[in-house]
Amino acid sequence: MNTYQTKIKNEYSPVSEVMRKDVVTIFENQTMFEASQLMTTKSVGMLLVIKQDKTLIGTLTDRDIVTHCISQKKDVNKTRVKDCITQFPCRGVPSMSCKEAMALMAGCGLRRLPIVQNGELLGVVSVADLAKLFGYCPNNACKKDDCILIDLAQSLQRTSHLLEEITLQQSTQLETPSM
Repeated sequence: MNTYQTKIKNEYSPVSEVMRKDVVTIFENQTMFEASQLMTTKSVGMLLVIKQDKTLIGTLTDRDIVTHCISQKKDVNKTRVKDCITQFPCRGVPSMSCKEAMALMAGCGLRRLPIVQNGELLGVVSVADLAKLFGYCPNNACKKDDCILIDLAQSLQRTSHLLEEITLQQSTQLETPSM
């Protein structure tokens, strides 16, 4: 038995046992410049966007900054976070199992899943957090070939390739001079 198997019971353990509670948030009315500075100083790739009452309204990733602000030549000092976020993202609850969280993340094409309860943001679970649950190789923990971590990784890879293709098509269209 490896060390991860002794720490966490199994894939049916509640996600609250592996989620990160030290999340980095930003208010919806802050600027994209402030968001990028916060990401840099905290070394994170995603901010959870909240209202003044701390209700989660969306997520902002480094990719969102590039695709919704920089590539559209918006002024990062004037553009508000709320104008570039992914609103109402998929979210989980602390009582859901790690396996359910992985399935939800795969279905939504996410690498990070906000965990909320009664509208209150409690934490975030990432693909990396869940991978650690099963150790380095998911097949060491799963006796079947249908390991959900492998499915999740394949799904995210497909989603990533689709996003790259769309971005490339859009940039090509922007570069093509109109007649």
